[in-house]
Amino acid sequence: MSLFYLTNSTKKINSVVDRIEKIFERRPSVGELTDDHKIIFFEDKVYRKNIRNGQIYAFGLFFNERGFLGEALEQVECHESLEKTLKEGLFGHYVFVVVTDGRINIVADKIGMLNVFYYQNAENLCVSTDLQLIGESMPGIKLSSQGVKEFIFNETTIGSRTVFENVKRLRFGKAISIANNSVLEGKYYNYVFENLSFEEYVHRVEKYFTLLNKYDGRMTTDLSGGFDTRLVSAVAHKAIRKIEANSNSNQFDRGVDDFLSPIVARKLKLKLTKLKNKDACDDRQKMLHYFSIGRDVIRSRLWPSRLETKYKLFDMSLGGYGGETIRAKYNDLSTDDLYSSSVVFKVLNDQEYRVLVNAELNESYDFQMPLQWANFVYTVDRMRVWGGAQVYANFLYGQILHPFMDWHLINPIFSFDAETLKGGGFQKELIRTFAPQVDNVPINSKDRVRYKIDLIKKWLNEKIRKSNSLYAVAKRIKMSSSNDEAERKKIYAQYPRIKIDTVLFEKIGIKLSDVEERGRPDVLSRLITINEAFSHFDKEEK
Repeated sequence: MSLFYLTNSTKKINSVVDRIEKIFERRPSVGELTDDHKIIFFEDKVYRKNIRNGQIYAFGLFFNERGFLGEALEQVECHESLEKTLKEGLFGHYVFVVVTDGRINIVADKIGMLNVFYYQNAENLCVSTDLQLIGESMPGIKLSSQGVKEFIFNETTIGSRTVFENVKRLRFGKAISIANNSVLEGKYYNYVFENLSFEEYVHRVEKYFTLLNKYDGRMTTDLSGGFDTRLVSAVAHKAIRKIEANSNSNQFDRGVDDFLSPIVARKLKLKLTKLKNKDACDDRQKMLHYFSIGRDVIRSRLWPSRLETKYKLFDMSLGGYGGETIRAKYNDLSTDDLYSSSVVFKVLNDQEYRVLVNAELNESYDFQMPLQWANFVYTVDRMRVWGGAQVYANFLYGQILHPFMDWHLINPIFSFDAETLKGGGFQKELIRTFAPQVDNVPINSKDRVRYKIDLIKKWLNEKIRKSNSLYAVAKRIKMSSSNDEAERKKIYAQYPRIKIDTVLFEKIGIKLSDVEERGRPDVLSRLITINEAFSHFDKEEK
């Protein structure tokens, strides 16, 4: 479990411990970092190590050529040697809380797939991997107008911004330093975009996956009908001695995953476990903490029981995040398109939204950008935020690794020509290199004809999206259809409209009637997620 909560407010400790116990049905431990700062965590979900003049609390999954967790840090004796290990080659998704000589440093992996949030006012400071926990425990927190709009239209927020006005997310490549009851964020990593040949990249991928043989536990690879999990499974079947596969029904894919995953598993000679979708989780308070407000609590209701089932069978799961980067799926988009600026304007008539999006992005990166700007931003800003929410949820039960969201494997992709990546050609070649036997198995479709039709539909949708007149016509047609209306009714059946605090949202420039009239159903569902999050705050303090 990657949950931790660090604070200098001793009066908050007991209430936060009680809250965590209520939500996760386990009582956490409390550790003393300095005379002024304490940390709340679960004993069996942290790796702890004493170093010269201090200690390390390590959360998540990390490894190198020496092995996993303690083996990876075997030669770390002081803060300086830890920094060297972090910067020269520690893989995985993790956050370290390091105490030396009375100073606290908090650093994540180079991508930052475990999101870290922090808050400070005149008296109190708090750092946690649980955004909702900060909102519930610290006084004076309000909704961020820009952050809420970004979340409900994109299921993510940009750079350091969160849905709360006073709470920040640790930026890409930065670390937190706490001293004298002050939280400071500063540069930690220097990034180099490596230019590898295809053969060199294949060698790096195989070497990385081979290190996973050092893991002492039951390992599985997710397997669906798509490019991304197929690539991971293709490499894993060749490089990892003991690896199985798992799949689950996807309510959005018309049965494609159910049809294709057994075929791929059979060709790769992987034992396949079919995970059943059990009862949905209707405890929205739990869901808010479960995803740290990084996912829609209504539309993601099947996740908890599915993950609980998975990690009763396996200890670590390999996921496919990063595949969209390998296909440069969004590289042709502008940041305005990437963050739905035009859609926000049409729904909410918000002219400032676009300006604030670009201002936050410009502030987030202080190094030379790669040629694949949108592909890079999608990966390290959007994917690490909402993808990080999924990673956080997995760590509640077991351990998760998305190999192609590790900086070591994903950074060379930004140096390949975008045209080489687009359309999946590069990804197909990688799959073919590691598993030529699955070359004739179609992707995301039961037959190649449907796959071609899907490509044509995607091309037409792009043409419509880029044409204001065609977009307006298509929007009217869509809004007049019964599908969206039926979906909204379904959402309201699960969460009555009367429970939405319309005044709260109007104060930050969001009218519920506009969302219902011109917004997609998923926008409404995410708005309900924010409404549910804020409804648990102490209104007298907030």
